[in-house]
Amino acid sequence: MKRKMKGLTRENEVVKGIYNEVVPSKVDNQSFWSRYFYRMFELKQAEDARALLVKRADKILFLYLQLAQTCFSYSN
Repeated sequence: MKRKMKGLTRENEVVKGIYNEVVPSKVDNQSFWSRYFYRMFELKQAEDARALLVKRADKILFLYLQLAQTCFSYSN
């Protein structure tokens, strides 16, 4: 885990900047990483929920278009 944290600060300038700004003046190292990984977890969950909603909406739209096409073909 420590390797992953070092890699993040080395590879991601935004994370590195925030880390350098707040550790240890505002939060300790462990709190920073706990909050970081928890936030990433929350973002992943939100993205998964959004993707599921898009998938459901696509399915509903597909079914609606099929129904509309069927109704249109009966009226002609």
